[in-house]
Amino acid sequence: MDWESNQVRIHATLIERRARTLKDGTKIPGWFGYQPFTKSGEGKERTVEAPRFLMDVLSRRMASSPTLNPNDSVFLTRNGTWVRPNTIRNHLRAAIDQAALDVDLEWFTPHKLRSTALTAIARAVDLDAAAELAGHGDPAITRQYYGPDEPAEPILRGAILEQLAPGA
Repeated sequence: MDWESNQVRIHATLIERRARTLKDGTKIPGWFGYQPFTKSGEGKERTVEAPRFLMDVLSRRMASSPTLNPNDSVFLTRNGTWVRPNTIRNHLRAAIDQAALDVDLEWFTPHKLRSTALTAIARAVDLDAAAELAGHGDPAITRQYYGPDEPAEPILRGAILEQLAPGA
């Protein structure tokens, strides 16, 4: 983390595979672990600009993390193990339920947060900026999922994402 410039370096990925049963009855066990490189491949670290409110959240999480944190991970349990993606989904669902909004948000997931942010970047800047943030090596992938390239005035991505949580 570069707290002064609001930048986050992504250099690894947590992988979770759900257990499943094949058509022939073979059971494939679930698996969860640390992959020491990003989904884009080994040696393909990336640094992304983050909005100030997110950097504040990350700072609080890092401060509350156990002292044993050799990978500078943000999402650790109090025992120093990684938080599973399903736990993040459960926490998000609980926060939505606690907010008691009179709106159906069953469709809302952490991946929808990603989609919302990438769509905002693609519309406010361009698809190349969204592709870089997403870690897509080919902007065609971004175009497929986040719409046509609509150039806009050049502004900082962090400032765009700030608009998703004004006053946070």
